Amino acid sequence: MAAGVTSVNVVGYINVSVPAGFSFIANQLVGSSSKLSDLIPNPPDETVIYTWDNGFASNGYNLFGDSTWENGDITLTPGAGALVFAKSPFTVTFVGEVKQGQLNTSIAKGFNFVSSQVPQEGTVSALGYTPNAGDVLYKWDNGFFAYSWDIFGDSAWDPSEPTLGVGQSALLFSAAGGSWNRSFTVN
Repeated sequence: MAAGVTSVNVVGYINVSVPAGFSFIANQLVGSSSKLSDLIPNPPDETVIYTWDNGFASNGYNLFGDSTWENGDITLTPGAGALVFAKSPFTVTFVGEVKQGQLNTSIAKGFNFVSSQVPQEGTVSALGYTPNAGDVLYKWDNGFFAYSWDIFGDSAWDPSEPTLGVGQSALLFSAAGGSWNRSFTVN
């Protein structure tokens, strides 16, 4: 490499464990493709991915069987998420670049599968989300356990502020819509 040449790109990978049952996942890296068939090419047969069309309409499910997805062109990009049902556990490895700069994720009024665009664990406020009164964030406790939820009202989360992990998304009901904004730079 030539002297004095530097790169500010941060490239890496995220291993996301998908248990048997339901879980929320997120691809938080920008890779060569964001298509489901490229991101998750070989899950166990009968794996199902559910996506949301932001707002009040859910997309149909996407089933993997006979070594192919019904619709492998569905995308999973940083800031979005998906609900996965797996008959048996497996691991997804997302590979790509960490997004930097001013990051904005549009939040529709109604239901949205959301995640941080940055692969970090933290409370939603530490990850840059500013809630509106009436927002409800649903998380699946991975596997067959019921989901948990937190509602934002009177300037606080009840029962507590939710935390998201690396590679984890959630279902957000947004009372007003808006955006998830964060400025992020790797130092």
